[in-house]
Amino acid sequence: MLTLFTELNKKLLEFSKYVKQQSRSRLTKSKRVDSKALYNSISVDTNFKNKSSSVTFIMKKYGAYVDKGVKGTKSTYSSARNSPFKYKQSSKVLGFELATGTFAKWAKRKKFRFRDEKGRFKKGNYKSIGVAIALSIKKKGLRGNGFFTKSLDTGIKKYENEFFKAIENDINNFLLND
Repeated sequence: MLTLFTELNKKLLEFSKYVKQQSRSRLTKSKRVDSKALYNSISVDTNFKNKSSSVTFIMKKYGAYVDKGVKGTKSTYSSARNSPFKYKQSSKVLGFELATGTFAKWAKRKKFRFRDEKGRFKKGNYKSIGVAIALSIKKKGLRGNGFFTKSLDTGIKKYENEFFKAIENDINNFLLND
């Protein structure tokens, strides 16, 4: 017996590869590829059965924050204005930094240093830079860059007509071969 959505499944596979490639490309172009953890985590799970098809995009949890942005406690970037994520006064960003040193490690990789009024390097270790970054992020929030949302929207627009044609072809093939 012939599966019902053969052509559609081919188009969905094409679509999923396109969205994955575009997402990775947008991440790279926006210079959000520091450790490549998020970039490498973007994957696709396709499930094609006789009467159903599904495409699931998978990435590290923090990818949603990079995509949508996070509202700060004092101000918000315009790209994060519609984000469902926000820091509260009670958010434990500082505790997170002190426990993991994530921002300190990032500052060290990027060779960030404090400077005085004359532009000379000041004393201070990366731990204190990490704390300053954590406090700033909590106050200002994070910009969203829409790397996934834009890629998904572009993919839907690009493949919309092809999906309809594939469904039409599948129905015709199914009726003619039955």
